[in-house]
Amino acid sequence: MPADDFHQLFDALLGHVRHLIRRGDIYERGLARLIGYSQPHVHNVLAGVRHMNVRFADDLLGGLGLSLKDLPPTPGPIAQLSHVAVPLCSGEISPNREYPS
Repeated sequence: MPADDFHQLFDALLGHVRHLIRRGDIYERGLARLIGYSQPHVHNVLAGVRHMNVRFADDLLGGLGLSLKDLPPTPGPIAQLSHVAVPLCSGEISPNREYPS
């Protein structure tokens, strides 16, 4: 799955959590305790100061009892994905280099 698709999923998850907080369903402090992170860390991720990584996203989904299927649909190609083929390649990948085809 391309990195852009992960960012779409992260954005959908963050949007959903922000919505829950705005509605008053959960508070940052309670969410932090629920998933085992500090309240400042959770706040910084929700505010976009820190980037969400896969582990944090997984802890967030697990703590809220959600799966990716529970999130609102995301626009674009990821919404239609049911199976993703990942090509294998060899060689080095580094910043500012094209992905080998």
